[in-house]
Amino acid sequence: MDPIRIVGVNFSNFVQSVLLALKEKGVPYELVPPPSALKEPAHLALHPWGKIPVVLLDGGPLYETTAILRWIDTALPGPALSPTDPLAAARMEQWISAITSYLDIHAIRQIGSPMFFAARRGEAFEPPPAALEALDHDLTILEAALGHGPFLGGDAPNLADLLMAPIVNALALMPQTRPMLYMRPALTGFLAAVHARPSAEGVLKKPS
Repeated sequence: MDPIRIVGVNFSNFVQSVLLALKEKGVPYELVPPPSALKEPAHLALHPWGKIPVVLLDGGPLYETTAILRWIDTALPGPALSPTDPLAAARMEQWISAITSYLDIHAIRQIGSPMFFAARRGEAFEPPPAALEALDHDLTILEAALGHGPFLGGDAPNLADLLMAPIVNALALMPQTRPMLYMRPALTGFLAAVHARPSAEGVLKKPS
């Protein structure tokens, strides 16, 4: 099949989640840079809120990460990335909501992204104490949730795991958050299990 065209940049955790899903499915893809700055007209024609990723489809662009992930899972060939059991599927949706509503906000929007852009400007950045406190709470909950297998989905990753993997990987790469991750054995095992899968190769930078 022709490669799926994804508009985005490879350092975005949401773009990384989409690429992980495509690689888990065994589907080829092409990562396409945004046609302009995200808030300028060319990109706003693809995503009216100026975000990434976007999938370029014949019927028009598809945007919002969770919608893209569900489309990948249901429309494309390859192994299922969602459980069929109703309760297990509801648990997956619970974690998708929690990851996007809490973990992403505290780990990426309040710490990772400001740190990234400060570094590009040659400036120092110290994570806000409130963000670190909220992140610690998030990680404590996720540590307990991983007690039944290396992934939230058990022995194999589901869509919630693919959303969480780039965020946990980013935490391992940042000196200010790395100790918070590695003091938790289940999350440390989760990250090791993610990197043991072929889908992580070329998508996630492996922490040293």
